[in-house]
Amino acid sequence: MSRLVMISSRCGVPHGADAQAEALHDIMRQRGGLWMGWSGAVGLAGTPRRIAVRETAGYTRQRWDMSPAEYAGYYHGYVHQALWPVFHNRPDLATHQKNAFCAYKAWSEAVAEMASEEICPDDVVWVQDYHLIPVARCLKEAGLLNPCGFFLHQPFPPGDVFRTLPEHDWLMRSLFYYDLIGFQSGSDVNNFLLCVMRHYRTERLSATTLRVNGHIINVGVFPCGVATQRPARHAPLAGKNGALYSRKLIVSDDVINDISGIHYRIDAMRTLLNNHPQYLRDVTLLQMSDPAKEYPHFSPQLERQLARFCSEVNGAFGDLSWFPVNYLHNDALNRRAVTE
Repeated sequence: MSRLVMISSRCGVPHGADAQAEALHDIMRQRGGLWMGWSGAVGLAGTPRRIAVRETAGYTRQRWDMSPAEYAGYYHGYVHQALWPVFHNRPDLATHQKNAFCAYKAWSEAVAEMASEEICPDDVVWVQDYHLIPVARCLKEAGLLNPCGFFLHQPFPPGDVFRTLPEHDWLMRSLFYYDLIGFQSGSDVNNFLLCVMRHYRTERLSATTLRVNGHIINVGVFPCGVATQRPARHAPLAGKNGALYSRKLIVSDDVINDISGIHYRIDAMRTLLNNHPQYLRDVTLLQMSDPAKEYPHFSPQLERQLARFCSEVNGAFGDLSWFPVNYLHNDALNRRAVTE
């Protein structure tokens, strides 16, 4: 059985709050192999890159640091300010800087170089998300012919939106180096296929197989779900005289960005209380947002707007003993306590 080498933007330790990290950890725990990616740490400028290898849960985890220049140029400059808005169908929010794209390419080349030192001839390579689209191209141009798969955790936008990226052709041609490309939904597959067949010389071999530029590519829908079955670790909350806490609690956990819809959830709470006053003092929306996972390019103004909106709703319906919206947005947020 060939070994799986998975390469992702982050190679994180699951802690109950990162659904993607948990999903990837579960795959590696079942399949075994090598998981490689950024540790989440930013090293000091001018110092050698720190690489750590650890055996854990039946597989090997190899993590590395990122330099301040890589973090600013690749991570925030290109991934967050160019790719994120376009892939989420908001090209109006994108900013395009040549040096940021150069940093994106350079990081992909660095990742491919570190991975090539570990990849054996029989290994299967699986690259995760748009942070690392060029990795297969870098590996194969370096002479590694291992089967390569790619999974996009984001939506794939309509072709006209994707092509607003100045580097759209280079990015698309980089995707052609993969043997299998996985998407979250049928709409994402259709957007990808329509874009490819419209702008590139393509032979449709089957509903899910294409020959593009002489290379055969398979596409498929493989939704990445969320683990919902968790053993209870805490007793139910109790009120006075030992009675169970009866107030209904709606839990929402999202980062602050232009597509997460937090504003609409708060507005839905206001509509609920307006139309159904019997829920006054009986239901609370717990809205969590972790600043550490947000994109500085988008967050500050949106955070101020949401804080003001929460104050308006709480002022209209709340009293000294109850608020309809509890908005948690600070670095002290204890996700482990909430998720468990």
